[in-house]
Amino acid sequence: MNATIDSEPRHFGARRLALSLGGLLVSEHEHAPLEQLPLHMHEAPYLCLVTGGDYTESTASRVTHARAGALLGHAAGERHANAFGAAGGRCLNITPTGDWRGDGCWEDWFERPAAISAAVPAA
Repeated sequence: MNATIDSEPRHFGARRLALSLGGLLVSEHEHAPLEQLPLHMHEAPYLCLVTGGDYTESTASRVTHARAGALLGHAAGERHANAFGAAGGRCLNITPTGDWRGDGCWEDWFERPAAISAAVPAA
């Protein structure tokens, strides 16, 4: 399956919030119950804080079940697909820009997302 490339910090779902805070692009998106997102990637790294509902995310190396309160890091170009649960989901996405992108602490988070994730590995 081919992955679509998301070159702008755009995310799937119904956008409920979008703002820029000192070099961080912050957006919240709501997803319908049982919504399926195809395999895709984002050019920019980002963090996803699950603020409601739950979803399962599949990458080449892991399957993760994320529920409200989970924080997941995504490296630039990481291919992933998402399947939302019966209650749907809400995701607050934080994308670093400018000087934030060159900050080494961000790179560590995106390279080792499990270190900052409250998500539960899928069985």
